[in-house]
Amino acid sequence: MQGSRNQEWSGGANPMAAVSIILERLEQLHKELVSFKTEAMLENQQTIQSIQNLEVSIKSSIKALEDEFTVLKQECVELKKENASLKKEMDLIKVRTDDQYNRSISDVIRISNVPFSDNEDIFHKLTLISNTVNFQLTKEMLDFYYRTSKVNDKYVPPILIKFIRQNEKINFLAACKKNRASLTTKLFRATSSMSDNSANILPIYVSENMSKQLYNLMLKGKDYLKAGVISFIWYRNGILRVRKHQGDPAIIIRCQTDLFMLERNTCEENEIVPTEISV
Repeated sequence: MQGSRNQEWSGGANPMAAVSIILERLEQLHKELVSFKTEAMLENQQTIQSIQNLEVSIKSSIKALEDEFTVLKQECVELKKENASLKKEMDLIKVRTDDQYNRSISDVIRISNVPFSDNEDIFHKLTLISNTVNFQLTKEMLDFYYRTSKVNDKYVPPILIKFIRQNEKINFLAACKKNRASLTTKLFRATSSMSDNSANILPIYVSENMSKQLYNLMLKGKDYLKAGVISFIWYRNGILRVRKHQGDPAIIIRCQTDLFMLERNTCEENEIVPTEISV
């Protein structure tokens, strides 16, 4: 029996060799695990480094964007200021242009309600007016004179005249203002088909010509005058002026907003709510 076992060990596999193989295999697996762990750790470190680099890059990009946004915001503020400045300049240019246009319009004198007649001699009618107001008028004083075209059958077209010299224009207007009670359509009975009916007699209005814009402002200003917002309104040398109270400085009116500001200030003084005045 004992001999049989010895024969089995000697003739079969060596158990130490098997153990050695197992140990070698385990050592190889251990090395592989260590190598895998090392590679994994290295890869993990590389990933972490990449993430950190990406984070730095993102933070840097965000900082650059924030800086750029700050610059753009400041540029936007500067552009808004520049636009506001340009708008003020444009508004000022418009005001000056309008003033110059209105002054050029006011150089022309408008004479209204002069009866119309066929083949009329306009200068003769102007002479009748000038003689009535004691002003010596000659053709050499005038740059032009004419009657405008008829646009409404209800109204006689006005006569427009322009003096070459400003002082002659001023003197003529002053003479007409001084003697305006004498300026009526009675002067033209001999040169027109007027009847003797006093109901047909109209005053002759002599004034500086006005642009359509200032004419509309004048109409609104008269509504403000009736409402007690202003005490005086007048037009001279292409400029419309108002005065709130006797003794107050004159205020130049260039647009409807100027009138509204007067009304609002008056309402604030009286602690009432402003209401728009319509024509």
